[in-house]
Amino acid sequence: MKRTLATALLLTACAAAQNSDTPKPEIAQAIQGARHVRDYMKDPESFRVNLVTVVQDKKGRNRVCIALRSKNGFGGYVDGFAVYHPESDKAWDGRANYESECMNGVFNQTLKTGVDATDAVKAALKADREKE
Repeated sequence: MKRTLATALLLTACAAAQNSDTPKPEIAQAIQGARHVRDYMKDPESFRVNLVTVVQDKKGRNRVCIALRSKNGFGGYVDGFAVYHPESDKAWDGRANYESECMNGVFNQTLKTGVDATDAVKAALKADREKE
């Protein structure tokens, strides 16, 4: 009986450990979106995320909202915004897109409630930089 209980506990622990390594779909979409945006930059090495949130649009589709910082064509750092659509693997930049898809209110004063993926995306991008 004790051996059966110990085996069951061990299998449960292994299953839990295996599931903890698999990111939630929203986190995976956020990482994919940040990489997509980074790869289209003039200077991908300068790309840094400030905030990454996955929200849902009115049709229930996920939108990856990215507040970022990167170098512009003159070499200065600027803040920017992008919205990634996982189902089409496309991103749109600009504050207007970010505000319409990621913000609430008449004057878009608050970020829509969603999954905060900032730490996971920062870690993934850091790992990407260390591979190179």
